[in-house]
Amino acid sequence: MATVIGFSGGIDAASFSVAAQATTAAFVEVLKAQNDRGLTGVGTIKNTGGVNALNVRETVTDKFGTTATVTTLVAAGVFKRLDLAPAVDIGAARVPYISYTVEVNHPVAVTTFDLQLVAQGASRANP
Repeated sequence: MATVIGFSGGIDAASFSVAAQATTAAFVEVLKAQNDRGLTGVGTIKNTGGVNALNVRETVTDKFGTTATVTTLVAAGVFKRLDLAPAVDIGAARVPYISYTVEVNHPVAVTTFDLQLVAQGASRANP
């Protein structure tokens, strides 16, 4: 059993922002965060279009090597939380995650979206 008295690892943070981006019929990657020591973060994507829905596809890879993808339909004017919190499992993947990708497309016709996400990752390993 290991006892951690104090963390000697550091934390790096990054902020991702996309504004007034238009969708296409094919999925397009709009955000990718990767850190082999682990990621955590939270954000929001908002469908800013007035009529048409958009698909948000989130793909994660965990430290066990499992990759999972979840796609969510987001109606016009609606927000979707993007969550890499330690208590959130995405599909069959389990925390900690080492890779997180967000892709979007429109199922019917063009719409627009805004995205904000803040992610944190360990900058060095503990001894």
